[in-house]
Amino acid sequence: MLWPQFHRKDALSLWYLAIFALGALLVQPINYGIMRLGALIFGLLVWGGVWALFKQRKVVKIAWIVLSLFSLGLVLLPGRAADGDAMRNLYVRQLDRYEGTPYVWGRKINWGLIVRD
Repeated sequence: MLWPQFHRKDALSLWYLAIFALGALLVQPINYGIMRLGALIFGLLVWGGVWALFKQRKVVKIAWIVLSLFSLGLVLLPGRAADGDAMRNLYVRQLDRYEGTPYVWGRKINWGLIVRD
């Protein structure tokens, strides 16, 4: 048997675990490529889990289709062009806040914190 038979209770437990893992990956402040890939995979598992677990309920199925189409529309519709000059000016203003901040040359740990000698 290629796919084992899951009881609804077991599948629901796995779906809750996928929601928890997705939430943990989305609030994680350190962003590695593998974490983005994990968030994508768990997001697809949660999205597909709604269909697989709740497709018997007509209201949930219609809401799932509407939200899926709405999300797809947000991704595919064109946005406005970014104003490069405004972004550059904002970036320079933000950098001005660091004027006079001493930079300490030294060793760096893997996650970028400076260690003073």
